[in-house]
Amino acid sequence: MLLYSLIVVWFAREGHPSLSFPNRPWYRQKHRASFADMLSTLRRQCLRQAFLQTPVWNRGSKKIVESLIALCSRAA
Repeated sequence: MLLYSLIVVWFAREGHPSLSFPNRPWYRQKHRASFADMLSTLRRQCLRQAFLQTPVWNRGSKKIVESLIALCSRAA
């Protein structure tokens, strides 16, 4: 329960602007984030911070890392 609460508070304070819903044609009217959406946003932000904060990435590898981050964030 504590971890759930921490994730919800983090999402309300920091994560909400970086929320992105996956492309689901059958659910276009979704406007509110579920807990799974909050977790995927947290996962994406953690991966982005871990990989893209290092100064060795160039433009080509940055695109590859962004694609990998997007794929990893969709994993359940």
